[in-house]
Amino acid sequence: MSSKSIKSNHYFSYVKDKSGLRCVILLVPILGNITVGIYDLIQNRRAKRNEKAERFAQDIQAISLGLDCDALPHDINKRRQILEDKQQEIIQIQIKSFDQQIIVMEGVVERFNKIIKDPQEPLELSSNGKIIGTYEGSHPDKIEEFWSSVKLVFFMQEWLNSSLSTPVPDQIVEISQKQQELIKIKNTLLELRQTSYHDYVQTIGKDELLQEAQIYYLETPKHEPEDDVKQMDLATILPKLEEVVLNKDKNDYNFIELQEIISRIKEI
Repeated sequence: MSSKSIKSNHYFSYVKDKSGLRCVILLVPILGNITVGIYDLIQNRRAKRNEKAERFAQDIQAISLGLDCDALPHDINKRRQILEDKQQEIIQIQIKSFDQQIIVMEGVVERFNKIIKDPQEPLELSSNGKIIGTYEGSHPDKIEEFWSSVKLVFFMQEWLNSSLSTPVPDQIVEISQKQQELIKIKNTLLELRQTSYHDYVQTIGKDELLQEAQIYYLETPKHEPEDDVKQMDLATILPKLEEVVLNKDKNDYNFIELQEIISRIKEI
C-alpha cells in the first residue's frame, strides 16, 4: 500500500486524530467507558447550547442586515457565510456612498471659497437639477444663500448615512477613515462660514446687528412671540442668545452666527 492511500483512508484519519488521553481512559474497564460517556454527553450538550446561541445571534444579525431568517439554510456554517457575504455587500455600498459624498463635499468647499473671496463670482440657482438663473443679491446675501444650501446638504448627508448604517460600521477601518474625512471637510465648511460671518458683523452698525440678532433668535426652537422679540434691544436680547448657545443642539448650525453676534454685541 502506498503512503498516500493510507493517509487518505478514513479509518487512518479517525485513529490518527484520536485523543491519547481518551484512549488511555478507555483502557480502564467499565469506569473508563462511563467517564468517557459522561464527558461526551456534557460536550454534546455544550455544543448544542453554543449552536443555539450562535443561531440566535445569526437571526439578530440577519434582521439587522435586512434578511429573512426563515429563508436562511438550516446549516449553521452556510448561514454564517451568507451573513458574511451580505455584510461585505453592505460595507461596499457604504464605501461607495462615502466616496461620492467626499467628492461632492470637496466641490462645495471649493465653490464656497470662491463665493466668499470674490463678490463677482456668480451663484447659479437651480430647480430639479436644472439651472434656472443667477442670484442677484449683495455679496453677504449671496454667501447667506449658498450657506443655506450647505446646511441642507448637511441634513441630507446625515439622513443618508443613518439609513446606510450597519451594526458594526465603526469597526471597519476603511469606513471609519472615510467618516473622519467627511467630518474634516464639514469642519472646513464650518470654519469658512465662521470666518466670513465674523468679517461681516464687524462691518455693520448697531441697528443692523440687532436685526441679525432678532432674525437668528427667531429661528431658534423656543423664543418669545415675534412682536416681543422685535421690541428687544441689544442688551435685552444678549442673555437670550447666550442661553440658546449654551443649550444648542449638535445639529443646529445657526450657533456659528449666534456666537459671532454675541461677541460683537459685547464689543460694542
